[in-house]
Amino acid sequence: MAISPSVNVSGQHFLLPEVLTERKHRVLSANSEWSLLIAPLLIPEFRWCPLSSIEGNPSHSCRRYMPPKNRKKVEERRKAFEKAHLPFSGFGKTTSTWTRLVGTSSGSIQTTDQKLEIDVERPQKRRRGDAESSATPGSFPTTATKPDDKPSDPPEETPIDAASQSFAPIKPYGKSSFLQQFMTRFTTFMSYLWAGESDKDIGKKCECGRLPRTTRCADCFQSPLTCNICFVNKHINNPMHWAEYWNGEFFERCDISELGYAITLGHHGDICPCVDYNDGSHISSFVMVDVNGVHSTRLAFCKCAQAGDAVEQLLSARIFPASVIRPATGFTFNLLETFQMDCLQSKKSAYDYIEGHGIDREFPDRPPGSIVVPCFACPEPGFNMDDSEMSDEEIQHATTLFLSIDGHFGLMQKDKNNDPEDLSLMEGKGLFPPEGPYQEYIAKAGPSKENKLKFRGCRCSGVVAVTCARHGIFRHGAIADLQLGERYSNAYYALAGGIKSCRRNRFIVLTYDIACQFSINLKERFAKAFPGLSDIVNRIRHFVPKLHIQGHKDDCQYRYSLNFSRWTGRTDGERIESCWSEAKQAGGMTKEMNTGHRQDTLTDFQNDWNWVKAQKLAGSLRKHYVDAKNVAAKKLEHYIGLSLVNGPERVARWAGLSTEPKRVNGEWHSVYRYKAPKSPSQSTVYHDMLKAELQKECKLDATSKATPIAIYLDTGLKIQSKQQKLLSKVKQAMKDNPNVALPIKFEKERHNLSAEIKKWRKQQQVIIPGVIDHLSQLPTPESIELEILLLPSDFSPAERVLYAIEDLVDDELRLQKGQAHDALRCLRAQVKYSLSLSRYKKSKKNAVHGQNLNTRFSSMLRDAYDKQDVNIAKYQRSRDAMIRLGLANDNEEFPELGPNDLWMKDPALYHQLGDGKRMEGWIWRVGLPANVSDAEREGFLEDADRVQWFRARADMERWQEEVEILAQEFRRTIRGFDKMAHVWSSLAISPAPVECSHNLVDHGVEHGKMAYGKKKAAMFRRMANDARVAFESIGGTWPAYGVSLKDHILSERPSQEIDWDSRQPL
Repeated sequence: MAISPSVNVSGQHFLLPEVLTERKHRVLSANSEWSLLIAPLLIPEFRWCPLSSIEGNPSHSCRRYMPPKNRKKVEERRKAFEKAHLPFSGFGKTTSTWTRLVGTSSGSIQTTDQKLEIDVERPQKRRRGDAESSATPGSFPTTATKPDDKPSDPPEETPIDAASQSFAPIKPYGKSSFLQQFMTRFTTFMSYLWAGESDKDIGKKCECGRLPRTTRCADCFQSPLTCNICFVNKHINNPMHWAEYWNGEFFERCDISELGYAITLGHHGDICPCVDYNDGSHISSFVMVDVNGVHSTRLAFCKCAQAGDAVEQLLSARIFPASVIRPATGFTFNLLETFQMDCLQSKKSAYDYIEGHGIDREFPDRPPGSIVVPCFACPEPGFNMDDSEMSDEEIQHATTLFLSIDGHFGLMQKDKNNDPEDLSLMEGKGLFPPEGPYQEYIAKAGPSKENKLKFRGCRCSGVVAVTCARHGIFRHGAIADLQLGERYSNAYYALAGGIKSCRRNRFIVLTYDIACQFSINLKERFAKAFPGLSDIVNRIRHFVPKLHIQGHKDDCQYRYSLNFSRWTGRTDGERIESCWSEAKQAGGMTKEMNTGHRQDTLTDFQNDWNWVKAQKLAGSLRKHYVDAKNVAAKKLEHYIGLSLVNGPERVARWAGLSTEPKRVNGEWHSVYRYKAPKSPSQSTVYHDMLKAELQKECKLDATSKATPIAIYLDTGLKIQSKQQKLLSKVKQAMKDNPNVALPIKFEKERHNLSAEIKKWRKQQQVIIPGVIDHLSQLPTPESIELEILLLPSDFSPAERVLYAIEDLVDDELRLQKGQAHDALRCLRAQVKYSLSLSRYKKSKKNAVHGQNLNTRFSSMLRDAYDKQDVNIAKYQRSRDAMIRLGLANDNEEFPELGPNDLWMKDPALYHQLGDGKRMEGWIWRVGLPANVSDAEREGFLEDADRVQWFRARADMERWQEEVEILAQEFRRTIRGFDKMAHVWSSLAISPAPVECSHNLVDHGVEHGKMAYGKKKAAMFRRMANDARVAFESIGGTWPAYGVSLKDHILSERPSQEIDWDSRQPL
């Protein structure tokens, strides 16, 4: 047995067993001869070591203590006592092997093992309020041979008779019971917080007798209010502390340099004799980053002869320079050594919006007491817009409220013993609905049919939430816990919370990845569960987000598409996904919390997300507005060019068709859908394969996470297409500007493509486990667009056998055939388009003269040829892959494509010499029914032209709507910030009264609230001014006095009509 220190016996030190020391058992002083009986370490309930003389009765002073948390073992032992007919609170005999350590005054230690039968008393239960025992867990009984004997030297703790004491676990207080104690003093806490926004000594003469008191330190403990000079003198060695300067209305944070001080390096805070502080060239502007923020300060480098260069001086001062050449930014070592920063950055206090401040009366349409940061850009009548702006349907896109709903399983909560007195401090005021009513609603909804094994051990499996679709701001009361899967009932409750404040919003759009199913019974369910919100639900238009709709069947592509629906702009509906990428980082922490604490924490996190979004809103709108205007101009130009190519008769005939999808004979028809007889597309093949696979997998384990083969292969082909497009753009850019570096947009595209391939590789490892070994043997590609994906067509026949992927050959072959047909359809349209553009440009009648007009048409023609080349490459790539998969090289359905195969007779020209013998290219026959006449063939091709024209018009309209939506969002943001500045200014003048039941002087609270209101008002005024400057810098305008919003928007909209006489845009 290993021996290690230590025990003091009669003033002498003796060694103790190492394992005894590790368990931190304490030993009292004993007589000169002593012994320790050590319980077996595998019995956890023995927390004490019995102490007695060698001849003493070991059972006399033996005691065991049961930890109060081990309830399961308590119950097991109670049953064992009852089975042995022993009283649970009495003594019982137990036999165990003990190790006896014998020590003498000579310092020797002897160890022997022996079996002893000892008495063990069960702990008595003690109710709350009973007097506490004089003993504490972990203390030792006396070592005397008799209970009445006392040690010769007084021990550190009072000796306890083990046989006469009982120890019972004390029922612990729940965390929420302590919170309730704080809530009783809530007014006191808030009063002192308000008072801290001001100071009773403002304006009084400083203790130095020179200047009035105006400045205090935000980082020093109990910093007194001083003058600027005293503040600087006290912070010579703490220059990174923030100063709070009273500007006449509130305390404003500033750097020490704003008080007239320059930080000197090399002299431990003293001035450098070689620096002229009045000479601006001796003082450098410097950005210093410390744990408490970013300081724009002033720095004076030492100019003494022995001083090192700037980098050395910074390092000597424990500042890490951001550059070694003329460093202008530095990071303190304190910052670099800090492992974890504060998790929240919000300047908003949780009490900013609650009724105690009186702010509720300014926003009657919002839920009472809401602490949620709103979206300043989304339409909120009475806050950032007038009701009259929603009167006209023609511009409803500019006043539509766009919402998204989605579930997320990264914010689960474990099923554990919760605090019986659990409560949420923000219940009903934050992002979660009140827990009681929500649980009653879920109980009425019935049990979920979701696989329970997947969520075993979870109280809730995640959350479903409603955000604004365009900015990703979480809405009040719109996050609901999921019990198992993502049920409609959970989504209904979250949606109800998200639209409660929308009674005055006339136009609402809701995106959901299952909107096609979710919307079917929505009105009926709300009429039963939330009758007061039925009128709001009836105004909602439903759509599927643009990325998720790619996995839906063909009918959904036209019924629920944001691309083909009016008044939606370029809203994608996928913004909520970015919210989850940030929110899930809190999942590891919150899953262990009680319900109330978890909901408050998530509300705090997501409210901070809302506030950060609000701070960056103006910059984000500016960027998107500039991009939208540029793209909208190009889309309009393309649409007009396409209209000129098709001619006035076609355009007039097509413009009279309805764009609403219609159900005919069980099938949905749309002007955006090409329905002519044709060969199957890649999308059709993909959905057929996916449907067959899913039917097959229904018979398998429902918990399987394997990716269907159809999804894997279809995604791989789409990634290949993206690689080819990016490669074409890079080659064109290098050809146009061979001596100029590639634009940064290509690097962003490469980054996104790399992330997509990395995600796809994980699916590939499941389907082809050995692919990673094969991938490692391939040479590293120069760029991501050249990376080989290793689809079945990329392997040789022998390698397919080796990796057991022969079954995937037919699946990829079918998808490659569909992709080849898609390429031919697009190629036919592009050939016709480029031919028409070329003819139009050369025509004398059209008079395309002048540099600008010629440049524009040349650009359009080159773009058409580029797209034509992309589809040629796409077809050739698919054909090569099909041949590697076993397709015959002379297959008639997919022959080799040459330049002459693109030729077609120009219907606008007279019959040319040789046309009678010359055959049009085979691309004009493949994919069409056999034995069709020329008239029938032209009809099929016109259908393709019609679909192309309608889609071009939809693109043009959506981008123009986007420009108008962004402009109106900019105006609403500015008005929202102005409104908040006005509200806080009014509250600063007449703050809500506070009843003080403590020692704080009432006027201190009032002055603090006034200062706080002025500070908030100044912040929102600054945000409004920044947004106004950003809007005006990009040409943003406001409706003139007396001009309606509709008239203003229509006056700024570019003409979309064509003067067919001059063949120019009106």
